Amino acid sequence: MQLRKLVLLMQAPFLFSISGGLSFAADRNLEEITITATRDTNSKNSSRNISVISQEEIEKQQATSVPQLVNYLPNVTLTGGPRNQVQEVNIRGLGGNRVLQLIDGVRQNFVSGHRPTYFLDPSLLKNVEVLKGPSSSLWGSGALGGVVSQNTIHAADLLHDNNLGGFVKQGYQSNGDNWTTTAALASRVGNVDLLLSGYYRDGNDLELGNGDELENSADRDKGVLAKLDWFIDNDQVAIFDFRRSYNNGGIPSNGAADVSTSNFLIDRETQTDQASFDYHFNPDNSLVNTKLTLYWDRTKMDESRTSDGRFDKTEIRTLGMNINNRSEFGGIALIYGLDGYQDKLNADRGGSNRPLPPTATTDV
Repeated sequence: MQLRKLVLLMQAPFLFSISGGLSFAADRNLEEITITATRDTNSKNSSRNISVISQEEIEKQQATSVPQLVNYLPNVTLTGGPRNQVQEVNIRGLGGNRVLQLIDGVRQNFVSGHRPTYFLDPSLLKNVEVLKGPSSSLWGSGALGGVVSQNTIHAADLLHDNNLGGFVKQGYQSNGDNWTTTAALASRVGNVDLLLSGYYRDGNDLELGNGDELENSADRDKGVLAKLDWFIDNDQVAIFDFRRSYNNGGIPSNGAADVSTSNFLIDRETQTDQASFDYHFNPDNSLVNTKLTLYWDRTKMDESRTSDGRFDKTEIRTLGMNINNRSEFGGIALIYGLDGYQDKLNADRGGSNRPLPPTATTDV
């Protein structure tokens, strides 16, 4: 099934230089790194099969979902059909809860039937890393097929050598009359970088390659990202971030198929929230390169049938932490640490029971 589209992108960046900033805060030209997917410092140092989609490639593709971004990588396919709301990633034949999804190092554990699992809009991304193959030794359960690690932008990506910067970007796709507006504002105050970014996407039903309209493929997305990067000194960095996204639209209960008597049309509203704290300590010591991550994540999905109004409510909250350290000695690099999280599920259906228990807790 092929889709036809014309993409138009307009971007207006702006940068301002304000005097009086600290001298060490201006020089932060960082090389492309691969941290979250491999827990390594650079993809060149990793023997694992990993692909990195850069911010430049993201801009060129103008994809409307993360699965679309990675669809052209070797051994990676998009599943779920052409509707953005239900697209997922399959790595070497494995998908669902066998491919671990990360956003800024935070696990995304929402998996429930035919419901979607990828909610982050590509307009907020700095890069995407795809690690192919079993990675349970690094991430524990859920990484049998691989890892899809999505890394959002930081203030430094907009500021460079300036103390104030940002951009406004407007995109258009002719297929579905899809309009996307993205804006970001960044500021540097002493040794602290601040970022506020948001997006709004609105599209109608898509047109298939044969000219037919794909009914119930229209959707609306909006979201916000806020970050604070505190460069404590040359050895320590602390990062606080908060992200919220919201999506709504009408879609078949199984988004990969058309509406039928057994595949009801539903109105779906999805809200995702994520808050995290990262602390990185990297002194001039080959034995110490430590990163600590504390996080909270929530995905809440409300659905109602258009035919009879019966509702489905699903909510998963994840509370987790991870600490790891990299030590190098005698030409050997050793990565070790601890990882743990707790998932809490709340589910409710009007009029009948559902396969999921109403409440459940998982500790890992």
